Amino acid sequence: MMTDAYSREHQQRVATLLEAVASGKLSAKDALALTIDWADIPWEKKIFSAAYHALQHFDADEDIRSGDSDYAVSQIESLKILSQKILKASKRDD
Repeated sequence: MMTDAYSREHQQRVATLLEAVASGKLSAKDALALTIDWADIPWEKKIFSAAYHALQHFDADEDIRSGDSDYAVSQIESLKILSQKILKASKRDD
């Protein structure tokens, strides 16, 4: 069973990851492949599943973003909002 501290740690790591992708510091592909061992994420928290899928879509939609600036802004804002929600949830668990 996961401890609250473990869950908070993962929430903070995932939030940081999403922000790095949204800011262009890290590619979604690298985020999915290198930054976090997604197998260790406590999937009972739906927010982790949402983050994983948001990164998958961000990676897959690179060609769409390059041709549609409104879509690009929307995807980036979605990652930022999700990051903020995860950080807020990690602090609420304290």
